[in-house]
Order: sequence, then structure tokens, then C-alpha cells
Amino acid sequence: MLSLLALTSVGWSQSILLVGNSYTFFNDLDRTSIALLEAGAPADWAGGQGAKLAGGGLTFEAHLANTQDKKSPWYRALASGDQAWDWVVLQEQSQIPGFPETNPDNQSSVVAAAGLDDLVEARGGETVFLMTWGRREGDALNESLFPDFSTMQERLQEGYLRYRDETGTDARPTWIAPAGLAFAHIHDGIVTDGGDPLAAESLFSSLYTDDGSHPSPFGTYLTASVIYVTVTGESAVGLPDPSGAIEATILQQLQEAADAAVFGSTKLLDYPWETDTPDPEDTGEPDSGTPDTSDPSQDTDEDTDEPDTAGEDLDKSGCRSGGAALFVGALSLLGWRRRA
Repeated sequence: MLSLLALTSVGWSQSILLVGNSYTFFNDLDRTSIALLEAGAPADWAGGQGAKLAGGGLTFEAHLANTQDKKSPWYRALASGDQAWDWVVLQEQSQIPGFPETNPDNQSSVVAAAGLDDLVEARGGETVFLMTWGRREGDALNESLFPDFSTMQERLQEGYLRYRDETGTDARPTWIAPAGLAFAHIHDGIVTDGGDPLAAESLFSSLYTDDGSHPSPFGTYLTASVIYVTVTGESAVGLPDPSGAIEATILQQLQEAADAAVFGSTKLLDYPWETDTPDPEDTGEPDSGTPDTSDPSQDTDEDTDEPDTAGEDLDKSGCRSGGAALFVGALSLLGWRRRA
């Protein structure tokens, strides 16, 4: 369930690496993101490079541990120095950022986020935390904590702000791509209009697959649009649909929601295009020799956004015995249960 996908390029252009789990590899978020960046900002992104490091249920802690294994794609992409990324987008497991600050999983996540950011900074890149979305109807396994979408989204927002605050400095801020706020914009707009966002025919419900957690193609396009606006500071309205499958009216609604999430949150969040921070360093031609270890046949509905083998102590090398050790486990800590 692991994927490191490199896109070849001609000449120097900017590069982006997405690090996450099934929320990232569903519908190829990396490919959609780079397609939008190339289309909307060709001066910087034409021929750009996009890649992903993703596996079902992977956490920040697991990603960081894997960077210590010199045989792994994580080491080659983030720790070896062979590849310098202009932008690295980090997506945590879908529940952990919303857990209380006293929860051990949450505490480990904050530490790992700082470790991953250190690796990105060491290679001159920019760190972007991808704020994910609340589950469509909340989380039934943690009903008191996440009883509905809005409550879960608020708690996730707090968690992603904590990542930013624990990693960013005045000299080198870290950023947030607020995909969850775009989901909330669509949800809240339906409520304001007197509709039911949970109705099967609503655009909000259509952002999810049947499990009410993973993104549908609509949800992935919305997330990619948020990444585009976060990085470029340009409106998403008018961008193409790489899949060609989204009806024009819905496409514009998704683009407008991405704009609203980013441009409407400038009092809460800072963005790269608002500062005088220099552009990411031109490192020459991107390395097109990054190994492609992706296996599209494994990116299936069976890979759910579950926590990595829970309760298992990672050894100092960060290498577990084989890929199967990266699969789903279960854990109950402080009463909060990750989905099993």
C-alpha cells in the first residue's frame, strides 16, 4: 500500500511532494495537484514534478520513522539529500489532530511533525500541513469527541494550528492548506440555504465516498484546488478538470469553495504569497530518476484511513519487517479509539 510516484519533467520547474495516507492516494491527489499548478501557474510549474509518499493509515510518526531506513522511498525522498522539494505537503491520519493535547497519539504526532519539518527545512523546502476534513457524520467510534462534521472539523482545525505553531518561526513559517475549511464552506452554505448537507443528493455528501470519510473525486479535486490557491495565491476559478468528469456547474462550486476557504481565512492563517519570504531556492533540474514504487492495483477501497500499527514501538531505524507491518492496527488510549 506504499506509493512513491515521480513525474518526469523537462527543464527546471517547481516540485511538490505529498506525504500522507489513503486520503492522499485516493484519486491521485498528487497528479491532480500538479495538473492544476501546471495549468494555472505555467511560468513556475510547467514541466513541474509531483510525487506522493502514501500508504493506508500512515501517521506522521510512521513517515518519520521510515525516513531512517536507507532502503526506503522515504529516506530517498526526504532524508538522503538526493531530491530537494520546493513544497512538501504533510497530511496526518484523519482523527489524531482532533484528539486532546494530552492524548499520547496527539503528542507523538506533534513531535513527528516537527521532525518531518526539520527534514524539509534542511533541504530548503517549504512545509505545508494539509488540514483534512471532518467525517461526513462525525466519528461513531468517538461520538462524544466527534459527534458531527462541524465539531470534528473544529477540533481538526485546532490540531493543525498546533502543528503550525510548533514548527513555524518568524524566520521560516510553516503553512496550512485548509481543505477542511473548504468542506466546511460547502456544508455551512447548504445549512444557511435551509438545506440538509447530509442529503444524498447534496454537494457536501458528494465530497465523500460511501464510507463518509474518504474523498470522492469531487473531494479530491476540492483538496487539490485548495493546495493550488494556498501555494500560488491565485484564484482556482477557471482551472481545468484533469479527469474531464466533473460537470461545469459543480466544478465552479468546488473552485469557489477553495477560494473562500483560503482567501476567507487570512485572519486565521498566513500564506506564502502574503509574506516577503524569498521564493523556494532554484536547485537546478529536478531529479527525474526518483524510483516509481507505486502499485495502482493496491490503491483500492480496502485501504482505509486507519492508524498505523497501533501501540507498536518503532525501532530506531524506523524499519519494520516488510510492507505488511505498515498496515492497519487498533488502539484504545484515553478512551479515544481509532477506527478498526
